[in-house]
Amino acid sequence: MFTTQENGDFQFTNARRNIWGTIDAKVTIAKTGEVIVFTASSEDSEDYGRQLYDQLNTTYSSQVADCPESERHEAFANMVRADRSNLLKGTDWTQNSDVPEATRTLWAPYRQALRDITSQAGFPYDISWPTSPS
Repeated sequence: MFTTQENGDFQFTNARRNIWGTIDAKVTIAKTGEVIVFTASSEDSEDYGRQLYDQLNTTYSSQVADCPESERHEAFANMVRADRSNLLKGTDWTQNSDVPEATRTLWAPYRQALRDITSQAGFPYDISWPTSPS
């Protein structure tokens, strides 16, 4: 547990970087004992959020756990898969039996390329998204 340098009104535990680069921590308010989960960010709209982020990255950086690469990888992979699923759902109509064969044939390679995204060498961080047919 540690306190802010400025005023000692807060104590922090379990500080940990998340997949977005911001820092999650449990914050205990000294006067009330209330514990809240807080995400500190350099882009916080409030000064205290930005100050906390700066302190956690400087004075207390050794007490901030890194986000495990496996967790980061899995989160990004899930986001890419969700995007891919939405793109596939948007083209499901092209494969219906009442759609002309020419349309189904035109869209089939695009849909396969979407399915193959997880096989790309840069997956999930560097994706080359296929271009849909016009």
